[in-house]
Amino acid sequence: MARPIASGLPKSGVLVIVLLRVVLLAIAIGLASAYVIAGAGHPWDFETYYYAASAYRAGLDPYRLESLTAVAGKPTELPFLYPPVTLLLFLPLVHLSLATASLVWLSAKCALAGFLLWIWRREFLRSVAPDLVLATALLGFDLALLWDLRTGNVALVEQALLWLGFLAYVRGRFLIAAVLIALASVFKLGPIIFLALFLSPLGQRSRVAPMVLGLVAFVSLIVVPLAPLASWTHALTTAFGHGSLTPNSDPSAPTVLGWALWLAGTPPSAFRWIQVALYGLFAIVVISASVAALRRAGRSFGPADRVVMAIVLWFLLSPRVMVYSYASAVVPALFVFYQTIRGRAWRLAACLLLLLQALVRFLPGQPPMWLGVVSFLIMLGTWVLWVRGRENNPLPERLAPSIGSAV
Repeated sequence: MARPIASGLPKSGVLVIVLLRVVLLAIAIGLASAYVIAGAGHPWDFETYYYAASAYRAGLDPYRLESLTAVAGKPTELPFLYPPVTLLLFLPLVHLSLATASLVWLSAKCALAGFLLWIWRREFLRSVAPDLVLATALLGFDLALLWDLRTGNVALVEQALLWLGFLAYVRGRFLIAAVLIALASVFKLGPIIFLALFLSPLGQRSRVAPMVLGLVAFVSLIVVPLAPLASWTHALTTAFGHGSLTPNSDPSAPTVLGWALWLAGTPPSAFRWIQVALYGLFAIVVISASVAALRRAGRSFGPADRVVMAIVLWFLLSPRVMVYSYASAVVPALFVFYQTIRGRAWRLAACLLLLLQALVRFLPGQPPMWLGVVSFLIMLGTWVLWVRGRENNPLPERLAPSIGSAV
């Protein structure tokens, strides 16, 4: 049974707290809505998808900027980089005008965001108040969710499939989970690594079948010849070979380390190998400490805990994590906070830390470069809390439903 909110306060005090929470949530929703609406008129990522599908429909190569320019009637700068099969998602939308298609895409993604919140709250964050989950999802991690909605990126589609797969995994439906993870990985490829979840002990018989099924589904979808695979791989390698990402767009370990080396004035001749060496050392430390913590947890480490820890390691170790993907970082952060931080005041302070980036982002002027670094550091702190929690309490406290415990 849920504990009453602020049970030691008189009714008038409880009413004030409830009203305050409602007002703060309304402010968060208002800010989020205004932010998305302000940029929704130019969803540059979706425009690329729309023009690529239009080019394919016209018999042109969707991986050439010249093709996108031809169907757009104006110069285009962002190439289409997803596998050919992903064009099927956008082909129905090219029958609409760009403005109408953008609105349909935004509406569909808002529905997907609501679906994600339902999964997160129902299965992973049951002891966190729904208003806190919503506010953190909207404003946390440098407005990652809002950036996705604003630019029309495909990340929310990827995340919805991925979390639906995680939900199936937690409930023991491993074959379904493997297929959903494979479907989610079709866009940006990297999430296929989450099939490694089936390597962890689950007290079940052989888990080779789900992994094989997931890999077969993934490869089968990648090689669907809707467009020349050579054109796709060329566009992909070209995009990764040019330009440098910043911590604001790619808050991953290599980018953050590179930014720190740049600030330290590292000579260009030594920059690359020092960055790679530091990243390798960081990965070794994180993996070693995580394996030791997992061994201490033993059989008490449940499926939901495995999913959360896999996501944390993904954010820390992935060589490239675009800012949109950090929308999912809300779950491991809140999950670990509510397992490892016992004091209510400290836990609330940790949750408020997730919202500080939004306050800076809403300030006038160009956002500082360190803003993206904060997202990575929060995930690093989440990992440290988890490892220390396994040292002090190898039997994790289950997250039972308790709205009152959120404050």
